[in-house]
Amino acid sequence: MLQLSRSISYGLMFMLLLCTHRIALAQAPTDESLLLNAQQSLATTKPDAAITTLESLRQQFPDTAATMKGDVLLYGLYLDKNDAAHALAVGNDVLKQWPRTEAAWSVISANCEQLAKTSTTQALVALEKAANDNLLPLSEHYQAVALRLKYMQTARPDDFLPTGMKVMARMPTLMDPHELPPIAEIAARLYAPLMAAKRFDDAKSITDSLQEKLALLGAASAVTDSDTAAYLAALADVDPARYLAAMKAMLAAVAWAETDGEYTRAVTLAKQGYAVNMRAKLFDDARQMHVKIQQALAKHPYTDTLRKQDIGNYLHALQAADTT
Repeated sequence: MLQLSRSISYGLMFMLLLCTHRIALAQAPTDESLLLNAQQSLATTKPDAAITTLESLRQQFPDTAATMKGDVLLYGLYLDKNDAAHALAVGNDVLKQWPRTEAAWSVISANCEQLAKTSTTQALVALEKAANDNLLPLSEHYQAVALRLKYMQTARPDDFLPTGMKVMARMPTLMDPHELPPIAEIAARLYAPLMAAKRFDDAKSITDSLQEKLALLGAASAVTDSDTAAYLAALADVDPARYLAAMKAMLAAVAWAETDGEYTRAVTLAKQGYAVNMRAKLFDDARQMHVKIQQALAKHPYTDTLRKQDIGNYLHALQAADTT
């Protein structure tokens, strides 16, 4: 009987220990839970708590996907705190463990942007070294090219235009919509120097080719609009007469506008056109442009907000002209 009692006691103790172990395992943090906790700390503006959690994530799970994401967050947090030593340690770990990934690109681009605050030359050298060390992901190739040209524009201005034009020459081969936003960013940087050099045909060729490629690959309308705005802004600064001719041709299409996006685009273009016309003392041209926009907007039953916005844009440009 005593032997049976002892057996039952040992059995109960074993079951209790087993349950305790399972509960402990269930409560032990996972890499995903630690990453989530850090993200929640950031969402509630507690960066120090996020750093502590992310450092714990690095120590407990040194090579998981969650740690890779966490290290990118941690790198940025250390940069924000101007803690160069810790940022360097985390960044080196990312580049060593996960080269040629989006995580590596996040670290490299953030480091370059930090360097560019004091020296675009240092930023350019760092980016080119990362490329030479084969650390950049292929998926972010044109993002890296756009960043390189951004720094080159001030660090090596003589190389900027020839290098940029070589990039634009590759546009016919592009077939990935993901590549088009950085290409549009590069184009926006090229328009002004091309026009300053009286290379208006080259600038026009770039925007025409880019617009065609954007339409072919179904890129977001925001990219299309930003390219149009960048081209026209550069043209307005260098040659207002050419600008106004291009603007009239573009705004003529508002008569066939059907979508909210097309109407919004027309109002945005007109705002720019009003300012240029007013500066050139072409008040009748500005007024005629305004009348055409209003007539087009009146045909659409849901453009009341845009119509009022256009009136405000016109009056603001007129008032600015009266005070100059």
